[in-house]
Order: sequence, then structure tokens, then C-alpha cells
Amino acid sequence: MQAVTERTAKETRLVDFIIQSKGAEQHLVDVLGGKRSTWIHQKSCCQMLVYLDSEEQQDKLFAFLKTVLHRGPTQLSFTDEVLVICHVLFPEAIIYGLSMQDNLSLQDNLSLQEAEQVFFSGPAYHQSEVEEFCQRIEKDLKKEGRLFSWRK
Repeated sequence: MQAVTERTAKETRLVDFIIQSKGAEQHLVDVLGGKRSTWIHQKSCCQMLVYLDSEEQQDKLFAFLKTVLHRGPTQLSFTDEVLVICHVLFPEAIIYGLSMQDNLSLQDNLSLQEAEQVFFSGPAYHQSEVEEFCQRIEKDLKKEGRLFSWRK
């Protein structure tokens, strides 16, 4: 429970930094204005990297990104605003936010490259959460009679 609470608090701080402090807003405006972004020209499939576990935080961030997209001029040509928000602005905001927030184990901010690696790695899960998840899966598989020896 403590790991979940800590991760939720970290997500909330990240989203608050992006939305309430407007910590990533200028970066997002710059991306919409033509600043180089790794995410703009990537051909996306139906998957989207989210990083945030909380649907509430995802919704808050999505709504904010939508206002940023509609507020100013953009150099991007697009036909689907949801794709632009989800596949360009969402990762840009989170990576920039991660790079600007103090990392709990370091005194310095993360570089954009380090923040991108954190983003790709996803949120950190405590070993107890992983074990609990594995136990739940194992229990469900036993119920269904499909348990294979996959754990050591």
C-alpha cells in the first residue's frame, strides 16, 4: 500500500507541476510552434505510452493539453486532435515534467534523455506489488485449471 501511495503522490506532483505550475506549458507551445520533437513524426500504432497509472491524472492532463492545443497557433498540420494530444503533447509534457522535477534520489534535475528513459520504463513498481500481481494471476490460473510452472 505504501508503494502505491508514494507512486500516486509522485504522479499527482508531476501532473500538478505540468498543469497548475504551468511548468511544461512553454515547452508545449514551442513544440506546437515547430520546435523539434521526437514524437511528432513517429508513426504511432494503436498503443500509447501513458506513464500515469491514475485515470484521474490522465484525464486532468488530457484536458489541460487540449486547452494548450486550442489556445495558440500551431505549425503542426493534423486532422485528429486526440492523436496529437495523446501521441505528441502527452509524452512531451510528461518527459519535460520529469526532467524539471527533482528526482527523489538525486539533487539535480534529470536531463531530457534521462527523463525519456524514465518515461519509457514506466512507473516504478515495488517488488511487493509485483509479487502480489503474480499471486493473483497464479490464483486465477489455478481456478481456471490453466496453471503452468512459470515461476521459480
